[in-house]
Amino acid sequence: MNSNEPSCVFGLSIVSHRSQAPLAPVLQSHGPVPDDVDARLGKLANRARLGDYDAQNALYAAFAPRLDPSVRRAQGNCLRRGLDPSIEPGDIAQQSFIVFVELLANWSGQGSLSGYVIANFPWRLIDAVRLMSHARPRMSF
Repeated sequence: MNSNEPSCVFGLSIVSHRSQAPLAPVLQSHGPVPDDVDARLGKLANRARLGDYDAQNALYAAFAPRLDPSVRRAQGNCLRRGLDPSIEPGDIAQQSFIVFVELLANWSGQGSLSGYVIANFPWRLIDAVRLMSHARPRMSF
């Protein structure tokens, strides 16, 4: 790797389709997020909040290892508990992106982005899935 190229803390990175420069490091599925990585993600979140779709997508991909367990849990709960048979696992996966983008929009820009997202994403996704279940019209025969 050239010393002028951005480094990636965890060995993986998300790149923009417009350039080959890494936008965000991919977080590990567990453990603390280093302060320098969190600061880098926070700067990218500020771009995402201004409507930079590459930044939103890069952040979602960067957080995916941390968010996937909550998404899989919500998908499994929906299937096991039969909340609404019309809600499919793919619907929940799509809703998870919407929840994530809403969290970015609501983040104050102060403090730890990763702490905020990791703490709030699970319950916000659960609430979103419940709303999906209640919002769909039901037909009775």
